[in-house]
This record gives sequence, structure tokens and C-alpha cells, in this order.
Amino acid sequence: MAAFIFVTVFARNVEMLFVGQILNGFPWGFFCVIGLIYASEVAPLPLRGFLSAYVMMCWATGEIIAAAVLKAMLNNTTQWAYRLLFAIQWVWIPPNFILTLLCPDSPYWLIRKGRVEDAEKSLKRLSSKAVHPNIKRKLQLLIDTNELELKQASEFDDRFKGWKSYVECFKGPNRKRTEIACMSLAGQVLGGNNFAYSPSYFFSQVGLNSTQTYNLNLGITGLAWVGNFVSWFVIAKVGRRKIYITGISFMTIFLLLIGILQTPADKNPSVAWAQVGCIFGWVVSFVLTLAPLAYTILGEVSSTRLRSQSIAIGRNAYTLCQLTAQVVQPYFMNPGNLGLKGRTGFIWFGTSFLTLIWAIFRLPETKDRTYEELDILFERKVPLTKFASYKLDINDEMKC
Repeated sequence: MAAFIFVTVFARNVEMLFVGQILNGFPWGFFCVIGLIYASEVAPLPLRGFLSAYVMMCWATGEIIAAAVLKAMLNNTTQWAYRLLFAIQWVWIPPNFILTLLCPDSPYWLIRKGRVEDAEKSLKRLSSKAVHPNIKRKLQLLIDTNELELKQASEFDDRFKGWKSYVECFKGPNRKRTEIACMSLAGQVLGGNNFAYSPSYFFSQVGLNSTQTYNLNLGITGLAWVGNFVSWFVIAKVGRRKIYITGISFMTIFLLLIGILQTPADKNPSVAWAQVGCIFGWVVSFVLTLAPLAYTILGEVSSTRLRSQSIAIGRNAYTLCQLTAQVVQPYFMNPGNLGLKGRTGFIWFGTSFLTLIWAIFRLPETKDRTYEELDILFERKVPLTKFASYKLDINDEMKC
């Protein structure tokens, strides 16, 4: 990645910059998937929501840094006004490289490879000495989960190799899990994040000057960081399903209000500040709920043996939605095209409302459920809306 950043920093023309961005996309795609996989597999059950939601905190931290650098470069007319934006990425490579070398392997991955003793050592490294006497019990739970998934997957050796493992994500109980993984993350885009979470162009279209636009953008990214931090405590106390439905509900309402306010804003420019207020309301709703929670759900809903495949598919679904949104969003806003301004909120209101309907009927509750319990619930075809109330005896299930 360090080499690919070099290409973008010292690009001599648009074509070279484009190639550099494509090359950087390969390691970025890897990081988007592997970080969540690792977080969901090394965290104990009480911390699983925190650590998976921390993925979004990292995104928010990067956005703050990017927004601050953009603000600093606002009046810079030299070539370094854009080169520095790429060069700053080099700062993170040495510490990340060192930390990666120090991190233990995932115990789940070691179990899948048959390295039980190494898995036990990894669990000890990930645990305090106070819980070392219970390591054998924890290790047995990992082994039982792995064996249960092996039992559920017939013809395992044929199905779970190479590209066939991705096909398995769309068969049997895994089909529902893949749907949830895709929709929970794609819901961020369908909920209007290209419109409301990156509103710089919208602000300029409703009459705000460049300084106001960048200041508001910096404020939004700072709010996103604080909101993600607060979301940890919300996720620890409230169920995933309730948070997601509540969040997408408020986001849908704010998008509708932004669209409605555009008519009076056309006559009175000061109404644009009411739209800005709705944008901030949308951002608060987003960063407290869907932004971090989608990663938590994505890490929890997949089976341990298909986690990398499920997360990759979910991330690809998000990327496809994001690419589509990035293409159509300027068309909605550009005065030379539709020029909808705030009425663009009506369009995203529609997609956000459909996401809300999906969540009400298709999103299960995964909070406080071990991966073994989730395997059993999906295998038994328990209604997705009944996961939280379903009584499950793991010992009886394992005896079967």
C-alpha cells in the first residue's frame, strides 16, 4: 500500500492519479473486510458489540483528519493542496505494521485449521490471567461451534473450498444470513448517507459559502466521532434490532423534512439553515445507530466458517449501492441536470422507508447470543423477529 500511495502523491496527470486510486483500492478492500472479521472473532461476548462498532469509529477518526486537512488546504493554491491529502496516509503504515505483527491469530481460525493448542495459546494472550482457569471451557465452546457448523454443512469438503464457499452463502440457512449481512450494511447507503452524511455540495447549492460549507463539514465529522463513541454505550444496553429500526426511522423522517423544507427555502434562503439542522439531526441518528451497528450485525450474523465470505459479500453489496449512489447523487443535485436541491431528500426518503420496512420484518436480534446459539436459531428456522424471545438449551442441542 505504501508503494501505491506513492503513485497518487506524485501523479503527474489525471490518468496516473486514476491508476493510483485503483491500485490503492485493492489493499483498502482487504482492510475493509479483514478488520471486522478479526474484531468479531477475538472479542468476548460482552465486548463483541464494542469492538465491531469500533470499526466505524476508525472510519470517523479518518474523516475528522481528512476534513481538518481539507480545511487547512482551503486557501492553498499549490499542488500540495491535493498531494498532502494522499501523503498523510503514510503516517499510519509503520504503527499499523508493528501492531499487526504483535496481534495473536484468531482462535476461531486456528480451530478451523485444526491447531487446537495454538488456539488455546491465542485465547490466553487475549484474556487476563484471572480468566485463564476457564480457558479450557472457552476453547471447548469454540470447538463445539466449529463441529456444529460442520455437522450442519453436508458434503463439507466439496462445498467449502474456493469459490464454492461463496455459493454456500446462498444455500439453506446461510441464505438468510447473507441477506441480513448485505441489507444491514447497504442500509447505510439506502438511508441517504451520500446525501446527508457528505452534504458539502448540498450546502453550496442552498447558498452557503465555501467557508461555511467546510466549517459545517468539519462539525459533522466531529459530531460523527462523538456519536460513534456514545453508540458503544447504547449498543451495550439496547438490542441490535431496536437500535436499527429506531435509527432508520429517524433518518427517514429527517430526509422527508429536508425535502419538504425546500419549497419555502426557494423563497426564503434563511430556511436553508432549518435544512442544515435536519442534516445534523440525520447525522446524529445515523452515527448513533446504523453507522456502527451495521458492522456489529455484519460480524455477528454470519457463521464462523463462512464469516470472511459473508462479510466480503456484504461489503460488496454496500460498495455496489455506494457506487450507484455516487453516480446518481450529483445528477439529482446538479443545476444542469435535475437540480432538486433539498428535494433530493424525497428520493432518499423512499429508499430509507423501504429499508425500514425490511428491518421490521427481516432483521433478527443477535445481542447476547453466542455464535453457537445463532447457528442453532438459523438452522431451526426460528422466525427472524423471534430470536430475542426464543428459549434455547445449548446442552440439549449438543447432545442431539
